[in-house]
Amino acid sequence: MKITSTEIFVLADPPPGANEAAYQLPSPGAWPPRIRELACLRIHTDEGVTGLSEIFSVPAGVAKAVLHGPESHLGRHLVGEDPIPPERLWKRLYDTVLHSNRRGWQMICIGAADVALWDIFGKTLNRPVWQLLGGSERANHQVLESIKGERQIVPYCTIVSDAWDGETVLRQQIERRREGEREDDHEDAVGAKQSGSHREGLLGIGEAYNEGARNRHRGRSPE
Repeated sequence: MKITSTEIFVLADPPPGANEAAYQLPSPGAWPPRIRELACLRIHTDEGVTGLSEIFSVPAGVAKAVLHGPESHLGRHLVGEDPIPPERLWKRLYDTVLHSNRRGWQMICIGAADVALWDIFGKTLNRPVWQLLGGSERANHQVLESIKGERQIVPYCTIVSDAWDGETVLRQQIERRREGEREDDHEDAVGAKQSGSHREGLLGIGEAYNEGARNRHRGRSPE
C-alpha cells in the first residue's frame, strides 16, 4: 500500500442570517457559535483506503500549505510512502521540524496526519484504533460496575446525545447522572447490610474470645 495524495478540504457553518449572531465568541476562551472554517485532512492510498482527520485551530490556508498535495510542506514526505506502521511516518514528519519550532501549527498538523494514518491502519486490519493502541485502559471514573457485577468500559468517544441543542443534551446528562447515583445508592445499601451482618458475627466471635480469656485468668474453664 502506498499513499497517493494528501487532501485538505474545509468545512464551515453557513453564514449567519439577518437576525442571527455573527462569528463572535460568546465568552472569552469559548468556541464561537458558528465555525467559520475547519480544515480536514484526507489521505488517499492506491488500494482505495483513506484516512480522515480534523485540524483544529489552524487556518485553512495554513493547513493547505502544510498538507495539501505532494508539493506541500509536510505532504511531500507522505506521498509515495507506505502508511503502515503509522509510527514510522510520524517520526519522519517530526524529524523534519528538528531545527525549527516544534510547537504550534506544525505539531497540530503532524498530529492530524498521525490520526489519519492510524485511521488507515485500523481500516486495513478491520479493527478499531483503540484496540491497536493497547485496548481499553480507563481511569476509575470511566469504569462502571452494575449491580450484577458486570464491568462496563466508557469509551473516550462515547456519543452522549443525538440532539444538537444544549438544553436537551444537558437534560439527558442530568438524567443519566441521577440514574447512576440511584444505582450507587442501591449498591451502597446492599454493601452496608452485608458488612453489618459480617460485623455482628465478628463482634460475637470477639466477645466469646474475651470471655474465654477472662475465665482462664480466673483459673476456670470456659463453659
